[in-house]
Amino acid sequence: MSEQASYRKINYSIRPGKNIQRKMIAEMCSCLKVLRRLNTYRYIGFGSTFFSDFSLFHRQLGFRTMISIEKEEEDRERFEFNKPLGCIELRFGESTDILSELDWRDIPSILWMDYDTQLDAAKMDDVRFLVENLSSESFLIVTLRAVAQDFGDDTRERLTKLKADLGDRVPHDIRPRDLAANRFPRALRYIIHSNVQNILSQRNTALPDESRFEYKQLLNSVYNDGTRMLTIGGILIQEGQLPSFSHCDFDSLDFYRDSHALYHIRVPSLTYKEQRHLDAQLPSESASSPGVTEEDVKDYKNVYRYFPKFVEAEM
Repeated sequence: MSEQASYRKINYSIRPGKNIQRKMIAEMCSCLKVLRRLNTYRYIGFGSTFFSDFSLFHRQLGFRTMISIEKEEEDRERFEFNKPLGCIELRFGESTDILSELDWRDIPSILWMDYDTQLDAAKMDDVRFLVENLSSESFLIVTLRAVAQDFGDDTRERLTKLKADLGDRVPHDIRPRDLAANRFPRALRYIIHSNVQNILSQRNTALPDESRFEYKQLLNSVYNDGTRMLTIGGILIQEGQLPSFSHCDFDSLDFYRDSHALYHIRVPSLTYKEQRHLDAQLPSESASSPGVTEEDVKDYKNVYRYFPKFVEAEM
């Protein structure tokens, strides 16, 4: 028996960390309107049976061309039934195969490769293909499991397994100590970032200066809804468009990260009454609530604009 698909086990629409990140990504995407009209972007992701990101991005950003890649073709009927919008096109198969079938010529895209498993060669193949083919102004986002123990119990074993899986795509300066549990997300980010830069260097070889591509990192965050997940992402943009990019104002967002420094999405456990009490004080620096720790208040202040409000409703 193959491993059960994650959407059969997890309702991603109500996972608080994922819910918050989804809204943060939508806000970051809204900054792209400086470069072009948002509804001219094509969105590509993994909708699963919930299509939560598709629904949010269509409502909030106006995306009209949307492609959901689904590998569980045996559940085609269920995916078709749950598809919430007529503008979503379903493509069934492995992401590596589907991506190679799409037209990438002069079509700026926003892609969220929202994997639910650890980094492996197939995912690096996806990254390579996309960095080689994405047009300028495209936004590439990658989410991965960031659990060091997936690669072994000690740091040397982890490095051996990574090199066995990824070969020379593991940077030569990665050391066992970099794969300690608390440093593992940073190491994953470094592996992907290094590969993106190497691929772009090769792509740029035959291009004139103004047409050469740069990768501008925007996201480097972790959340934990039971499993630690890393999300990294950035814009591919040609040098001639850098003046416009500088006006996007990404750095005004608290969760913007352009380096190895992580943004931690922490979700405090608060009652609805405590949330409402804090909301009535925010964005004040001195917010407080009876019995709630300063740390929980601080974490809530960082994410309260995106904090999920789950209620039971008869539909």
